[in-house]
Amino acid sequence: MAFPSILLADVQFNCSVCEDVFSEPVSIPCGHSFCFSCITSHWNSNDDISCPRCLTVFHRHKSTALRAAQMKYDDLQKVRHRDREVFM
Repeated sequence: MAFPSILLADVQFNCSVCEDVFSEPVSIPCGHSFCFSCITSHWNSNDDISCPRCLTVFHRHKSTALRAAQMKYDDLQKVRHRDREVFM
């Protein structure tokens, strides 16, 4: 019965915009995650800053929301780099 959990894990790492494995993953304020380029494109093509998945509208300026998402991604990259150094 491990098969369904494997599928769930695969879905958890897919962007709901491009439907591919995350590339530069970022989380937005509602908690959903997307590829950085996908969420940037979505926000640039819409008047409102909203989640493409749950449609929550965020009352921030686009650059502020993107900067926050990019900071989260940068922090994740630092942790990954540090972990690689520890295990090498």
